[in-house]
This record gives sequence, structure tokens and C-alpha cells, in this order.
Amino acid sequence: MTQFGNVGRVLRREGLPGLLTRIRHPKRSDSATPRAVLPLRLGSDLRHLEAPLRAAMTLLGRKDEAGIATDPQGPGLLLQTEDDAPLPGTGLILPDAAAVARFLERHAPEGSAGAAVHLVPDGAGVTALTGAGIPHGRVFVAPDLSRLAAGIATGAPPTGDIAAELARWLIAAGALEARQVDPRIFPALRGLAADDRLCLSLPETPQRRQLLAAQKIRGLRVFDGLRFHPAWRGCGLSYVAIARAALAQNAAPLLVCEDDAIFPADFEARLNGIRRYLEGVEWDVFSGLLSDLPDDCTIRQVERRDGMTFVHLDRTVGMVLNLYNRRALERITQWNDRDEDVQDNTIDRWLGRMEGLRVVTTLPFLVGHDASAQSTLFGFSNRRYEATIGASERRLRRMVARFEAQRL
Repeated sequence: MTQFGNVGRVLRREGLPGLLTRIRHPKRSDSATPRAVLPLRLGSDLRHLEAPLRAAMTLLGRKDEAGIATDPQGPGLLLQTEDDAPLPGTGLILPDAAAVARFLERHAPEGSAGAAVHLVPDGAGVTALTGAGIPHGRVFVAPDLSRLAAGIATGAPPTGDIAAELARWLIAAGALEARQVDPRIFPALRGLAADDRLCLSLPETPQRRQLLAAQKIRGLRVFDGLRFHPAWRGCGLSYVAIARAALAQNAAPLLVCEDDAIFPADFEARLNGIRRYLEGVEWDVFSGLLSDLPDDCTIRQVERRDGMTFVHLDRTVGMVLNLYNRRALERITQWNDRDEDVQDNTIDRWLGRMEGLRVVTTLPFLVGHDASAQSTLFGFSNRRYEATIGASERRLRRMVARFEAQRL
């Protein structure tokens, strides 16, 4: 679609307020994680961690010298702590708040540009570093790796958890292929069962996590999503990992939300009613919020039950909160992460083009969308989505009214 064609579509569907919102909140490019190559080379201060790090890299399919090398001068990426001056291409572990503070005192952000990434224990470390001017793409949360490097005597962190933290960084850096990593190394994706609840979230966006936690949703596992540049491809890789893990553990249907979902007070009651309804129909995706109703979407059926209007569709766009049945999960695993067309290949649009797709949603939508949050995909305020979501719901209501009128 041309730029002028897109403007015309926005005006037609969202009106002038929608267009002005997009102008006020333009897309911004996310910062890329510097490229890296394996093996990881251990700095002199980390030689004592060779065994646990080698075990973690083995879980990632990189055994022996292909994963960890002890020669600090050889090829690969140097892993070191803040006690050393950061060298070009370094993975720099800052294991606690004091280490982050010392690092910022010693090295101006522009002086740390040689470090490939900064590995910190929590969101506070992310806030401190990015607030000092270090690009977001160079900062990763790695609490278990930080504990290991700090020598905290509370028991060795599980090897799988260390592997998961290394995988998030190395996938973003292009040193590992996401599909070559067993997604069950990620803590939230282990032991999945049908009807479990997952939330996709980045630990590097602490404000969004705080908003999610404040809603106190029962039984929600938080999955530390994968990162890649551009960010919408990292989002797609995250959903592929979720789908692969779910299928491997026969965990369908599966509820997956994103951390900017707003849950209504009656969420649990409505969700129970939706699950009961879905037991009696054929479906692939239940959409809790259609963020951008496709122009060519068709209504197949409308039913009113338990105070809700259930609408059956053949298309969907939006991943704020969905329930995925097995066919939808299989479709997600087939997503082509090499296709760089942001107009057609975001994970929700890929899913929405599935042949024979059976979508169910409700009016009103099950959840809302936090307009105060910042988009992790495109860098703009979520307020840009407000007009699109509002236009989608109003259009769907008109479509339902016409559908029901034709059947009187």
C-alpha cells in the first residue's frame, strides 16, 4: 500500500482524529543489538564459571569450544565483568545496582560504546543505563547470570535459566537461530498444560511490567520475550517459541496476552463464559481485542449468550489477548521470520491470513489496551492505537447489526 493510500485508509476508517494521532505519535526505530559471533570467550575474572556456562551453552546446542572458549585472545565474543574496562565487542556483566552505579561513574555512555551489551540483574539497571544514554538494544536483563557472576551464595542458579538468559541476548545478536533453541529452556514455557495463561513481556520494559503486576491476574505466567531488530520480528519469534512449546506439551487451547492488556473487573466471569461457549463450537482463535478489523473480514455467525454477543469471523488482527487452539498454534510455527515486509508479515497479520481461519470474538471486546504504555514494536505511544481499536469495534458493531437484520 502506498503512503497516500494508507492515509486515505486511515481517514476513511478512523477519521481526522485518527490521522492526527498518528502524526503526533510517529513510529520510531528501535536500537539494534550489536552482532555477535560464538564462542563466548571468558575474561580472566570469569574463568571460575567455565563449568556452569559451558553447561548452559550445551543446552543451546553449542558444545565444548563451540560454546565457551577460555582463550581471551581468540575469535568470538568476550564476556567480562565491570571490574575490567569494557573492550570492543564485550558482553559486560553488571551484577548488582552498585556495579551499575560504579560503571556509570567510571565510563560516560559514549565511552561504553565498545561494549556489545550490558547484562544487568533487573529493570532498575535497565532504567539507569538507558537513562544515561546507553541504547536500549545494548541492555539485557539477566538475573541468574548476574547472581552467578556475583557469587551470591544462595545456591547455583539452574543451568536452564542461565541458558535462557544467554539465548535472549545471543538470538538478538544473531549468534543463535531462535528455531534451533528448544523453547522449553525458558522457565515460563516449561510444564505447559491446556488452558494455561501466558503473558508476553520484556523484562527490559519495567514500567509495562509494573502496570501488568498491578492488575493481579490469577495464574499468569510471564514469558521473557525474545528480542530482534526490528522489534516486530522479535515479537514474531516470541510467538513461534510459545507455539512450539505449547504443541510439544499438548497445551492447547492456550491463553496468551501481552503486558499492555487492560483486564476488566469481571474478566474471570466473562472468560469462564467464553470457555463454556467455545466448548460447543469449532474455532481456531478467540480474539479478546481486534485491534484493526480487516477490510475483507466476513461475519459467519452471531450468537447471544450469557449476556455476551459472540461473533464468528474469518479474519483477525491483534494479539493483545487471544486464546489459541491447535490449528492456530501450528500456523504460528510456520511464520517466516526472514520476510521483512512489515505491512503483511507481522505475526498477527500472518495468522490472520490462515486459510479457513475460524475466529470468535465478543462485543464488547474482552479486554482493553493500555494507552499510557509505549509500544515495544514501533516505539510510539499506545495512544496511536486508540483510534484504530475504536474504529474496529464500531465497524464490527455495524457489521453485526446488518448481519442480524438480514436474518429477521
